[in-house]
This record gives sequence, structure tokens and C-alpha cells, in this order.
Amino acid sequence: MQASFSPVFGVMKFESEPLSFDNWQRLAWLGIDWLQDAGGFAMVGLSLWLLTTFLNPVYDLLPNGKKRNRLITPLMVLGATVASCIYLIALAAVYLSADDNPTTPRVTVLGLAFTRWGMVLQFSLAAAGLAAIVGFGGPFLRDCFNMRWRRIYALAKLSFKEAVRRRVVWVFLSILILYLFPARWFFQEKPEDEIKSIVGVTTRGMNVLLVSVGMLLAAFSIPTDIKNLTIHTIVTKPVERFEIVLGRFLGYLGLVTAALLVMTGLGLILINAGNVSSEAEDESMKARVAKYGRMEFGKLGANRQLVSSDEFKGVDIGREDTYRKYIAGHPTSPHRAVWNFPSLPTRFEQSDSVPLEFAFDIYRTTKGEEGTGVQVTFEVVTQSWNPGKKIDDSLSPGSEISMQDAYDRDAKGLTNVTPGSPNWVKVNALAERYGRYVYQNWQIFDYHTSRIAVPGGLFRNASTLPESASSTQGPGGSSRRVQVRVKCETPSQFVGVARYDLYFVESEGNFSLNYFKGAVGVWFRLVIAISIAITLSTYFAGVLSFLIAMCLFVLGFFLEFIREFASGANIGGGPLESLARLIKNSNATADLDITPTVRALQMFDGVSRWIWRRVTTVIPDVDRYGLTDYVAQGFSIGPEFLLMNFLTLVAYVLPWLVAAYYLMKVREIAA
Repeated sequence: MQASFSPVFGVMKFESEPLSFDNWQRLAWLGIDWLQDAGGFAMVGLSLWLLTTFLNPVYDLLPNGKKRNRLITPLMVLGATVASCIYLIALAAVYLSADDNPTTPRVTVLGLAFTRWGMVLQFSLAAAGLAAIVGFGGPFLRDCFNMRWRRIYALAKLSFKEAVRRRVVWVFLSILILYLFPARWFFQEKPEDEIKSIVGVTTRGMNVLLVSVGMLLAAFSIPTDIKNLTIHTIVTKPVERFEIVLGRFLGYLGLVTAALLVMTGLGLILINAGNVSSEAEDESMKARVAKYGRMEFGKLGANRQLVSSDEFKGVDIGREDTYRKYIAGHPTSPHRAVWNFPSLPTRFEQSDSVPLEFAFDIYRTTKGEEGTGVQVTFEVVTQSWNPGKKIDDSLSPGSEISMQDAYDRDAKGLTNVTPGSPNWVKVNALAERYGRYVYQNWQIFDYHTSRIAVPGGLFRNASTLPESASSTQGPGGSSRRVQVRVKCETPSQFVGVARYDLYFVESEGNFSLNYFKGAVGVWFRLVIAISIAITLSTYFAGVLSFLIAMCLFVLGFFLEFIREFASGANIGGGPLESLARLIKNSNATADLDITPTVRALQMFDGVSRWIWRRVTTVIPDVDRYGLTDYVAQGFSIGPEFLLMNFLTLVAYVLPWLVAAYYLMKVREIAA
């Protein structure tokens, strides 16, 4: 999942689907991609290791008088041999798939369609990567069982104490105090955005300073020990070299973790004791558990039925940010933004009302009245709602009436009723009977979170139909059990919507606990930063290790742009092609004349894209761990979400630690 946070509008956007155990096919492909990427680097490392150790062997004398190269194991040779053979199969699949075209028959595997040789290529690369990982990681795993945690703890404790004695740590941590002052002292902001600003400012401060401290300590630790010859005292003892790396890693991580806990606690005290405005409490001082649906667009057709329209996928108003699409406003507008919910918690059926929350964007083509928002109508229906269906008329036995006419007649005087009103019981009964609830002309403001109450009777209506009924499709083909339709009523205005802009609130958790969960995202970033720096320090000098680690970490914030460029999806081509367009003053979307010069530039850009595709697997996806955005918006961070992020963290950090194991093993320190 990637989420981005806009400090201007105060909204969170999900650029891609968050990771979940429910989408097991996507997780399977992520695992296959990891095998391909990590396996490719493992094959390179394995090849270099075998080549180096064959040229510079270190022999052990066996009891039978024979010599054995201690740096090479049979598993490494076997892994390299098997991986090489499978990579040859992958190379053949690349050659054979060159003739594939759109008409080539395809087979679906784990939700994705491939040609026959394309499928062979994907799985052969994964299998070869697995063989290389086994060969390269075998010695690492074996030596992990020889490590002793008492020695690692002693080294970690020593690293912690050394870091505490260094004044640079206290200088950086003292600067963090400045970030704990209320943001409203320095910035003008809306009262409802106060908590968002506090969380955003403190999080950015902790990210910058704690990551810098962790990188500085990790990057200079081992090079400084080697320079001062203090490491000789350790390596001449019965201590595994990787235990030194792991001890340093855990010691410095423990220090910055302690600082993170203290600063998080102080930040929480600031929020609770800072006289926060009531608007900010209603907006963000929550921990909502949201139930999201599948969003699509539709048009209202004949008989008031919502139908799909291939021509209407939302209105593009010309903004560069295409995350949201828009629906046109007018009392007779057929445009609808639709959210389909194939399943909902059973507790909704037992509730008198269920909150439906939303926060939309407004694009105005006319100024409108000052202080007035845009009016929006919400229609919530179940799969049993069919406006054109004929039903028995309860007032005239033996006659029939359309469901729409019956609803309009029975709903008179029950418009926009809220819970607590004497008529709410009637609204519940009406929703349970027909499977429909309408709230008309709700006034919305730009990116302001609002909520309406949906009667629980509507969900009881949905539960009366068999489970197979949830296969009833929405306008775009999505299955739905409950459907929310949004219509903009104000003429000459547009309402921008995205999937995560509307949701049912399942429950609300504890804000303080959620605040500490958000700090876990900062901790994930600290683990990444320290692991990169400590690995680089086993081979490079301290300054170089710090600069490379910081460069990789900062590039992680631009990973989506780099991936877009590496895949050739960016507009205007690569850097040299873009330069040629600037010189010729050519439009970015216009095709260039295919001259020998242009062909050479495009070829060079193709090579640079291939290089960047390899680099993107090394750059950490630090945006993935921006969990404090959830806290700022008042959304609960679930245990499943934390677990998924932890697994991706392990998948990234583990190859770095394996690299540190081999780099430390070949480092000439002492005999």
C-alpha cells in the first residue's frame, strides 16, 4: 500500500490498494517478485563469491589429509549450478516469447493473464531466484545457529552505552523538543486541522532527526572501531563477526527506539493537555475502523435504474492529480458516484443506526455564495431494491404498484430524519421493508469529514436475502450487497470522489493507543535506515557509508516517480529524449521524427531504464511506512496492517543483513 498525505488539504490518498491477507493472489505475486529480485542479486553475489574464493582460497586440512576450501560449501555450488540452468530456461523463454502478440492465447495464473512462454519466464525466474537464495543464504542460516544471544546482547549494550556518551546524539534529540510546541503558534490553520498539523510536524521532526542520528551512529561505528583498532580486541575472542554487526545494529536501534518512545509520549501529552479545539477533536481525535467498498461511476437510466456507461468514467477537470474523478452537479444530473459493499459486519444489522462518513473535493466553476457548500444527495440501497418492480399495494389489496411509487408515498414527511427523532423508528421500518434510504441535500465543504446516519433496518433488509444474492452486480460489474450512490445537486459545481473518500464506520478505538501505533511506522523507517548504514559500513568508510545510505533513503520518497520512469510510463520519454524535446521546443506528447540521432537517444534511455529498474529493487519504499497519516486523519491502524508492513520490512532488511554477513566475513581485520 502506498498512502500519501497532503498538508494543504489535510487528506490522505491511497495511490494503490493497501496490502491485505484477503487479497492472497496479490500477496503471491509480491512473493514471486521478491524471489525474482532478491534471487537475481543473490545470484550476482553468489557468482562473485565463488569466483573470488576460487582465486583466493582458504584451505582447511581434513583428517584424511585432503584440503577443503573453507569459504565454499557444496550447497553454494549446487545452488549456483541449479540457478544457472534455470536462468538458461528463462533466457530461452525470452527468445520464444518475442513472437507473442495480442492475439496469442493466454492463460490466467493467480489472477493475471500470460502467454505460455510469458508464464514460463515468470516462474523460471522465480525458481532460479529461489535456488540462488538457498545457495547464497545457506551459510548465513547455518552460522545463525552458531550465534549466541548473550554475546550479541553484550555487544548491543556496549554500543548503546557508547552512543549515549556521544554528544551528537543529545544535540539532535534536544532539537526534537522544538517540534513539540503547538503548530498553531507558528502557522495559521483551520481549527479542525490542528491535530493533523501537530501529528504532521512532530512526525516529520522525528523522521528527520532520528533517522539522521541512527544513520550517523551506524555508518561510523565499524569504520571507527577499525581505525582505532578497538575491534581487534573483539574479533580475536570467540565471537562471530556477524555478531558484531548484529550487536551494533540492535544497540543503535535500541537507542533511537527509546528516544522515539519518549518523544511519542511527550507528543501525546501535548495533544491531550494542549486545549485542542472541539472541531479538531471531532475530525481527528478518533481511531475509526472503516469499512470500504468498491467505487465506480454510473448513470441513471430508464425507470430510475442505475446503469453502467463505458463512456462515463468520471469527469476529468484537467488537474494533474488524477487520483479523483468528478461528477457534474445539477438537480437533473444523471451522474452518480457509486460504492458497492459485497459484505458488511453483522453488528450493523443489530444497530439502530450506522455512521456513513465521507470527505469529498469540490471543484467550482462559479463562485457561489460565501460560506455555502455544495449540496449532495446520498441514496443507500440493498440488492432487493428494484424501483420498477411491481408489488402488492398495502392500501389497495389486490392491486399492484411500482416499488418506487410505493416508497415515495410511504416516505412522505420522513425526509432527512436523524437518530433521536420520534420518526426514526418509522425510517428504520421503511428502510427494512424496501431496502432503501435517502438523505437529500447534505451540504459538504472541501475535504471536510462529515457523517450521516444510515438506519440499521436497511442492513437487516440486506441480511434477509441469501448470501448468493450478494453477487448482484453494480453498474460496473462489482458485486454488492449494499450500495451507496452519491449525486451532486448544486448546478455548475463538480464533486471529486475516490474510493477511500466514503466508508461505513464499524467502530472507534482508542486515540492514544493509535497514536503509538503510528509511531511504529517511524520505527520501521529507523530499522531500514540503520540496516542500510550498518551494512555499508562493513565495506566503505564512515562518510561514504552515511552519504550512500542517506541517498538511498531519500530516493525512497520518490520511488513511485522512479518506477514510472523505469517502466517507460512517464510522458516525454527518458532524460535524453526529453532534452531533445526541449531543444526542439516539441510537445511532450507529440511523436519525434525517427532520425538516427533520436533512435540513438532512445536507445540510451532504454539502457538507463533497465539500470533504474534494477536500482528500484534496492531503494526502500519508505512511503509505505507513513502510518502516522492514519493517526492524523483519525483512522485506526489495525494489527493486520501492521503485520503486513512488518513482513515487507523483513523482506527488505534481510538481504541487507545477508550482504553484511559476507562483507564482514571477507573484511581483513585481524588474524
